[in-house]
Amino acid sequence: MNSVIAVMLLVSCTDGFSACNASDDMVKVFPTHEACEAALLPAVSRVGQTNEMVFGKCIKSDPDFINGDLSIYWRVDQNGDFIVELSNEDSEEEELTVPLEKLEKPVAGKPVTNKPTA
Repeated sequence: MNSVIAVMLLVSCTDGFSACNASDDMVKVFPTHEACEAALLPAVSRVGQTNEMVFGKCIKSDPDFINGDLSIYWRVDQNGDFIVELSNEDSEEEELTVPLEKLEKPVAGKPVTNKPTA
């Protein structure tokens, strides 16, 4: 059993970072950090086809950390730096809460299949 999983978050922004958005369909869970990193560039490219700017990051997490809804805190600063963290505590960052039933659970040794997005 893996002791670490990875959560991918994609965020789309307008040019100039005046508005940035993330939604629960822009979050995926992977059984390893390596699997997440391998899927990151294709995911950013796909989302970038319909958005001005896209940021993506893979965050390592203990699987036991995700035992309720997943809270992801993120922000894009004026320099274009994308900051993301998983936390159980309140943060000054933008919060995205993802209901766990929307996330597919990764299984060790099997690739995670992504649900189609609308």
